[in-house]
Amino acid sequence: MANVTRQGPSGGSGGTSWDDASIPAGVDFSNLGYQLKLIRIRSGGRIDQIQAVYSTPLGDIVEGDPHGGNGGFPHDFSLPKGSSLTQVDGTLSDGNTVASLQFTASNGSQSELWGTVNTGPGRAFSFKAPPGFEIIGFFGNAGSELDALGAYIRKLT
Repeated sequence: MANVTRQGPSGGSGGTSWDDASIPAGVDFSNLGYQLKLIRIRSGGRIDQIQAVYSTPLGDIVEGDPHGGNGGFPHDFSLPKGSSLTQVDGTLSDGNTVASLQFTASNGSQSELWGTVNTGPGRAFSFKAPPGFEIIGFFGNAGSELDALGAYIRKLT
């Protein structure tokens, strides 16, 4: 994928590996017409599940596969029109799974902080797109919860 790199993953090796770059709908991360529009999370005391929703160059909506379990409560972070995802901040549990997540858009808007923050040493992680880049998708490991998370970073032009 031209102009696309990976950051991460952060977390453990439990569960099964997954990759939004290979979802059945065939979202092409290198095509600037594909845009990340919504991130769905399920969380309670941890991050149970993540799912990305995209718009295509023709304006159709493509839902990526949900990754993880069905525990916790559903939450959505819609990216404001004209903005992109630029940062993902999280923490890992003592069991090395994803304990908390928060998302930041290019216009400065932020999601709620979902899950339970672990303030222990070495538990925080962050994926940040440099200026002129955006976070376009995710990869990682999941079983009944989100075990690990990484991000795809794409150049805007």
